[in-house]
Parts: sequence; structure tokens; C-alpha cells
Amino acid sequence: MDKIRELLNIILQNANDIFLLLDENRNIIDVNDAAIRTYGYTREEFLKLKAEDLRPPENRAELVEFINRLETEKRIFISTVHVRKNGELFPVEIGNTYVTLGSKKLIHSIIREVTDKVNYEKNLLRLNRVYAVLSNINQLIVREKDKLKILEGASAIAVKDGSYRMAWISLIDEKTRKGKIFSGFGMNEDYRGMIGNILNDLKNYDGPAGVCFKMGKHVISNNLENDFRDLPETIKAVENKIYSAASFPLKIDDVVAGVFTLYAEGRDFFNDDEVRLLDEMATDISFAIKSIENEEQRLKVERELKESEERMRVIVEGTPYLFFYVQDENAILKYVSPTVEQITGYTVEQWIKRMDWFITDSAINQYARQHTQLHLNGKFTNEVINLEIYHADGHKLILEAYENPVYKNNINFSSFHIFCWLCPAGTDSDSHTICP
Repeated sequence: MDKIRELLNIILQNANDIFLLLDENRNIIDVNDAAIRTYGYTREEFLKLKAEDLRPPENRAELVEFINRLETEKRIFISTVHVRKNGELFPVEIGNTYVTLGSKKLIHSIIREVTDKVNYEKNLLRLNRVYAVLSNINQLIVREKDKLKILEGASAIAVKDGSYRMAWISLIDEKTRKGKIFSGFGMNEDYRGMIGNILNDLKNYDGPAGVCFKMGKHVISNNLENDFRDLPETIKAVENKIYSAASFPLKIDDVVAGVFTLYAEGRDFFNDDEVRLLDEMATDISFAIKSIENEEQRLKVERELKESEERMRVIVEGTPYLFFYVQDENAILKYVSPTVEQITGYTVEQWIKRMDWFITDSAINQYARQHTQLHLNGKFTNEVINLEIYHADGHKLILEAYENPVYKNNINFSSFHIFCWLCPAGTDSDSHTICP
């Protein structure tokens, strides 16, 4: 029996979990080594304490009610907060058992510190919150094409879904380099007016948004009182119990075009994981702004391109010696001029339905394919190439072709505009370019 008792004592003293034994008056009468390591008391100090001494003052009143329940229910599992000898609070999970040994009524508690678990759960909730902001702003960007509505919506989403107290976005005027509040949510008119004054001289302002604008990178303050002391923005924020702020640059072509600023209650609000996601959010908003600002220019170019195509069609369709066609990035013919029938014997409908354009297996066509691939890779040439096709009556026909690639935003291939005419020199399959 003594050996069994000794073995049990070794197990208890070397356990990672905390073991406490209380008498019926809540006095601590025994602890294991894990308790000593966790709370910071010596064994002798522990034996002078009561159970409530391990709780912060605001949680002690509920202990009496808990003991009464335990006497009835015998076993109770709870989650609560305990306090170390140095005053530090930490979360715990406790399994309590009410036991009777002879005439003695005892409470046996197995306690596990769950600081890591609680911090993990808090961080998970934090990331879920920021993911919701990022996801909802991206959905807004996809759905909405009006710049002002995107900026207003992004600020509202940040406050409603992100648990930030305030949010505002300022875009920078290209000429004056001054900021203007295009959107703000969660702020009163007094605060909005103060931010407006700051933005009039943003390049000389030393608050989070000003530093972000000048440095071109995010600025995080988890203690405004310490980081930006005596600034009007800080004074006003602290009056409203706001102690953390973060500003993110909105960049277009590597130039700061705006600033997105968030405010939060409490110190140490923004951690590294959250900041990484908010950087991504700023990048997405920047892309949306650039896309919208480019839209008018894109439409203008598109109109000019259509007008140019129309002029080409008018010219080509009135000329019986050449034809013109448009081919998209998937090699689909989108348009063929009617003169194709006079030159090749095939109707427009026949051309559009055929993917091979009636070409032969001549080496001439292999060279033409290589030439086209250069254009697809962005390497433009002015070379006129030859194509060999079958005429509708079966004989082979050599065409000269000039390929004009069209690129979106001068980068991505969009389509080919191709002019073809009869080659006067005839067929020569051993030459790549046979027409003079």
C-alpha cells in the first residue's frame, strides 16, 4: 500500500496539470509542483491561502455559489480566470470533484492553464473577422463599378464587419497632392472636419495617415498616446476611447494615390496576421480604383478602334483585290469582308465556319504560324508573309498577308486585324516569302 501511495504521489508531483486539494472551508491543504510553477507561490505560501485567493477580486463572489452546487452535483467543470502571485491574470479550465473521506469533506481540483488555447481562439476570431471584411470588400469591387460607391462601401464594411470604430479613405489630388475624404464611416461631423483640415496639408502631417502617405507603406500604432502624442487626432481619438490606428497606402503604378485609415478601441489591437490581410485589402482597393479610372480611357480606345475597323471595312469592301478579317485570341474569325468570295471562291459564312482557313500543308504556312506566334508573344514585326490555301475550285492559291496585332493596355493580346491579297508571283513551296 505504501508503494502505491508513493507511486501516486510521484505521478501527482510530476503531472503537467495543476492539482489542488481544498477542505470544506475552501482552505488549500495540498498542491503539486505544477501549481507552484504556475502560480509562483511556495508550498508553504499555498497552505496559507484559500481558493478565492487564486481568483481576481471581481470573480470571488461567485465561488461560494459554485461550492454549494458542487456539494450537490459532485462534479463540475468550469472555465474561469485565475491570478498569479505577481498579479498576472490567466485563463484556466477546472475539473472539480467533491469527495468525502471519513468525516472530512474535501474538494479535489484539476486545473489546466489554457492561455495558448484562448489566445489561439481569439486570434482565429480576429482573422475570421478580417477575412469577412476582405471578402465583402472584394464582392463589392466585383459588383460595383462606381469609384465613390466602392470607397463608401469599403469604409462601412470595415466598421460593420471588422469591429473597427472608424474608417475613412482619402484619395490624393494629382495636382495639389492634397487629400480629400471620399468616404468615412463611424465618425461624427466634428471628427470628419478635423480630418479634413489634416488632409489639406497631408504631406506635412505627422499622424498615421501623413506618415503613410509620405513613406508609401503601412503605419501601425497600437498605442496612439505613446506613438503620436499631442496631435489633435490623438487627443480626439483618446476622448472617444480609441487607442489604436492603422493607415494603409492605396497605390496606383507604385505612386500613393490614397490612404485607408482604421481606428480601434483598446491598445495592441493590430497584430501581424491582421496587418497582412489588411495590406491585401488595400491592394485590392487600389486595383479597383485603377481599373475604374482606366475604364473611361479604355472605352475611348475601344470607340476609336471600332471606328478604325469600320473605316477599314468601308475601304476594303470597296476594293476587289484584297480582303480583311478579324481574328480573336482564340483564333476565332469575328469578321471577314465580302470580297473574300471574289478572291478565294468561298463565302463569308464558309470562312467563319472553318478553323483551318482552307490552308494546305505547305512549309509556307508553317513559317506563317511562327510569325503569328511572335506577335502573340508581344514581338511585333512589319513583315508581309505568305499563306497557301485551296481555292474553292481546288487549285492552290498564294496570298500575301499583313498581320496587325492589337493589345489590351499595350500588354495583353486582344485580336489580329489581317489584310490579304493575291500574290502575283505564283506558288513556290520552297520559299518562305515568294512574292516580291
